[in-house]
This record gives sequence, C-alpha cells and structure tokens, in this order.
Amino acid sequence: MHENLNETIENAVRTVIRSYIEAIRARQLNVLVVFTGAKLGCADAVASLSTLRDKGYAFNVLMSEKAASILDIESIDQALLPQNIWVGQPPVHAEQLAREADTIVVPTLSASSCSHVANILTDTPAQACITESLMLGKSVICAVDGCCPDNPLRAEEGFKFTEAMAQRMRDNRDAVRDYGAAFTPASKLADKVLSVQEQALRAALGLAEASAAPSSASACAKAASAATAPSGSVVYEGGNVLSATFVRTLAAGTVVSVPEGTLVSPLARDLARTNNITLISLGRQAD
Repeated sequence: MHENLNETIENAVRTVIRSYIEAIRARQLNVLVVFTGAKLGCADAVASLSTLRDKGYAFNVLMSEKAASILDIESIDQALLPQNIWVGQPPVHAEQLAREADTIVVPTLSASSCSHVANILTDTPAQACITESLMLGKSVICAVDGCCPDNPLRAEEGFKFTEAMAQRMRDNRDAVRDYGAAFTPASKLADKVLSVQEQALRAALGLAEASAAPSSASACAKAASAATAPSGSVVYEGGNVLSATFVRTLAAGTVVSVPEGTLVSPLARDLARTNNITLISLGRQAD
C-alpha cells in the first residue's frame, strides 16, 4: 500500500513537471524580434528565423527608425508573418515588451546599438528593449554579423577600421555577451534560438547544463562522474530523471553514481532504501 501511494505521488510529480514544461514551451513560442540599423546578415537571419514558423513560433517585430529606413520591411513581413510590426515607438514601454517576452531575438544588431547596450545607454526603444531584457535575465539572441568588425563583408563595403577601433567594437560585443546575450552567425540564428531556449528550460527545471545531452560537455561530465565513482558502482546514464523503474533492475547492495542535475523521484529513493541501494551524487551520498 505504501508503494502504491508513492507511485501515485511519483505520477503526480511527473504530471506537474510535464505541465510546467508545456507552459514554458508555450511562452517560448512567442518571440520578440528587434531590428536595429544594420543590413549585414539581415537576409540570412530572416531566412533562418522563418524556419521556426513551421515549429509553431509566432513573432512580434520592433524596428528602430533607422532599421525601417534601410531594411526591406515587406520581405521581413512576408518571411516572418509577424503578429505586429512596430516602427520606432511601440504601443507600450520597452520594459513592458521585455517583460512580456521570454525570448528576444536581434537579427541585425548594429555596431552603434551594440555600443549603446554595452554602455547601458538607450537612445531608442529598440536599444531600451534589448537592455531591459538583459536586465530582466531574459533569453537574448543576437546575430553577430552587423556588429563584428572582423566580418569580411565589411571590407567589401569599403570599411577600413584601425585596430584600435576594431578592438573597441569587439570589446562592446564581448560586454553585451557578458551581460547574458548569446551571439551567433545570422545563418544559424534559428538553431541558436532553440539551443538557448533549451538551456533556459533546463535551468528552470533545476537541471545542470553539464547534463544536457548529447554533447561533449555531457560526455565529460559522465566521464568525470565515472572517474570519481566508488569502486564497484554503476553510473546512471538513463536521462534527466532517475525513476523507480531503474532502481528495480538493480541488485541489493548496488552503489549508483548519479550525475549532477539528475532528478531522483521519491519512489526511487524509497526503493533504494528498502533494497539497500546507495545513491551517490558528486561524492555526496544522495540517499
């Protein structure tokens, strides 16, 4: 009877977690796209973002007045099919836009806007929205093409930066990255959005980034876990949740090394105690 009660609890926990994940995913599907005044990489960025529409994503677009004057708004509208396109001043304050969106994508971050954000200066609503989003800890993903002095397309357009100026631009980019923004080539923007959102979801669930799979980082984490596991133990590699189903397959006396970030269900813990199975996490006895 006790086991049946624990199974009920475990199922309830799984249902709550599943609902929580679905709620986060639903919010992540609504993306605020902020265009500042850069043309480099715009076509690639928009083409990449458009592929997310097939995954159920919806967009709102905020453009600075400079962006609207140099970019092809009609082609952006056709590619992204945004719910709204705001030029210059949006209908609400930039901070409210930032609070309402979980993910902010900047397909054309200009060198000027990058400098403003790096120095926490906000001359336009677009810059303010990016800065506020970073201050709120939102997921901010920027295409690097328009703000990077090392982009070879700049030379083709006649730009000739001194090394001092180029280094200042790199420093601005790195400062914005240090504030929490993720940078990527414009053509890889959609992939970066998905990657950053997955990291945000895992963080919301309390899962360590190192346990993301499959990746070289996770492989290193598993290797480290195996290296530090007590002699005669097994390393759990069954995913993010260690359940009672796994524990039932183990012989009495087994020692299980549990990778950092793995959730252990209540029923799994109870069965481990009953069957004399030891769960160890990062050198600390988990149960």
